[in-house]
Amino acid sequence: MTLKLKQLIYICSFALITKRGVCYVQSQVRNGKTRFIRMSVDCDVEYKELSSNTLFPGKGVNLSGKGIQFKATQRHTPGEKLEVNVLSRGSRPTLTARGEVVRCDPVGSDQFVLSMRIKELLN
Repeated sequence: MTLKLKQLIYICSFALITKRGVCYVQSQVRNGKTRFIRMSVDCDVEYKELSSNTLFPGKGVNLSGKGIQFKATQRHTPGEKLEVNVLSRGSRPTLTARGEVVRCDPVGSDQFVLSMRIKELLN
């Protein structure tokens, strides 16, 4: 089994647990091809820059086999390395991953939607 498939299976099972059995799945179609499947998630996240120990709060938007998108109050630049903890409810395990910022889109005056490519799953 490839690493990408293992990541997707782990992320899928995590998303199902996080949403208490309810998972919203949507396909992204670009240039007539389905590139990946995204699962909408509505959960809290904590993230930090790899060069710092300061944790910032965020809110999950969606997960895919290759990345995560979440709302944040800090602007980050593409290429910046982050570690993100997707927090689950109750005693369920968290998803911790490291990756790099691909995009940072402003939403209003004090919020951003960060898209992060997952490079490594830590748990």
